[in-house]
Amino acid sequence: MVKSYAMPFLGMAFFWVYFRYQSFFGLLYPLELDGRAFGLSLVYPVFLTFLLALCVVAVLAGGLLERVLRKRRLFVPFAGILGSVGVMSSFAAIEGLLPLWVVWMAMPLVTLSFATGCWAWALFFCSRFTFEGVTVMIASYGASLLVLSQGVPYLIAALAPAAVGVTWKFAPFPRVACCEDRGLSSFKEGTSCIVLLIVLLIVFLLAGSVLRGIVDTAESNSGGLMLRWPFSLVLSGGMLAYVVRCEKKRREDVADVVGARLALSVERIVLKMWMALSLLFFAALFGGFLEGSYIFSGNIVVAVRSMLDVLLWVTLCGFSYAKKASPILVFSVFGIPTDVASWALSYVAVPDALDAWADGGFAQALDALALLAAFASLVSVVVVLGWSLTRGSLSAGFIEGAEESVFPKSHADQSDVRSLRLTEREAEVASLFARGHSVKKVASLLFISTSTVQSHMKSVYRKLGVHSRDELKEKLSGR
Repeated sequence: MVKSYAMPFLGMAFFWVYFRYQSFFGLLYPLELDGRAFGLSLVYPVFLTFLLALCVVAVLAGGLLERVLRKRRLFVPFAGILGSVGVMSSFAAIEGLLPLWVVWMAMPLVTLSFATGCWAWALFFCSRFTFEGVTVMIASYGASLLVLSQGVPYLIAALAPAAVGVTWKFAPFPRVACCEDRGLSSFKEGTSCIVLLIVLLIVFLLAGSVLRGIVDTAESNSGGLMLRWPFSLVLSGGMLAYVVRCEKKRREDVADVVGARLALSVERIVLKMWMALSLLFFAALFGGFLEGSYIFSGNIVVAVRSMLDVLLWVTLCGFSYAKKASPILVFSVFGIPTDVASWALSYVAVPDALDAWADGGFAQALDALALLAAFASLVSVVVVLGWSLTRGSLSAGFIEGAEESVFPKSHADQSDVRSLRLTEREAEVASLFARGHSVKKVASLLFISTSTVQSHMKSVYRKLGVHSRDELKEKLSGR
């Protein structure tokens, strides 16, 4: 029990500390520090560039990095300890105890520890993708808000990299690989609902990052900052309560949720939470226009943006699990680059733009950037929904109750499947094919390849002794 839940919970709680600039990178690489000595103000942008370079290396390396993490499990805690050494060295240099060039020397250690921790925990949760795992990811974020962010910030920042690595070492980890080494081809098998959801989450995250840059740059937002922390707690608690409620409902169901059905169920949960957060996002943005200063409304947007970060993590784990793609590849293409872009917007690009526009009117600059963020968010919704409707790629995850209509759950249906000697996956494929769906459509709904669908259908035809879709439909209907 301790290893199954406590270690992942603690590890992710410390990992989420990375995502609060004021609790980690703001202490480690303060942009307001005098940057004339060794260009210290450039350390944070260079750190972001290093992260992108590591992602490129991870993509080019294919499955090599995943094999290293699985077979050399000491590598992750070792990288975490090196990261903590780098953090403490940087703190000492900033305080004048060591030369300032030590910050530059320690920066690659911090970069490696963050990327390694991200890949390691992504690999863990994709290998153990369950409702319980999703609950742990969301609950750990709330814990990091409640405890770690309110502790001794410098101590927490120094401990975070090592804690992320050490807890991963002691967490129970399946030795059998859960994903195929299929490279970028895993992204090309149809456009499913989960891919479109990832696009929406990324766009809203980046739009929220623009608002975060506005809020953190404005000098008069001290009152709003007092609102951000408790509001983040409320949102985190609400998300956790909703997931627990869905988990309880699942346990009461007759058929357990596994495989593609699990990914589809989590996808629907994330979609509903995104809908609620996006409505709150636009409501707060509109309130900011009325308020004129974004003191309170801007910080609500920032809190919503943080929750979207958690949802993106959950969605990417579900995507990797459903597509049988390497978690390291998925997070190197979608996860870490999105974080890099988000941080660059919030703490580099937007503050620099506001400084450049200050002479022309600070309020006008705020409104211009806020309108740009709102416009990008609305465009993403229109494009994604338009693409879905025109291509007919709205999967069952977008339709309320579609899972029940696609996958049989009653006792009678389950007994029928057993009497026909079909496996659960063969029954799912046969049921969809008999309803008139094409092989490509069935593959899209179940998150599998078309060749896998064809293989299942050959097995179904052989077991049932049928030779056509009409015969299959009659056989399944019991006629």
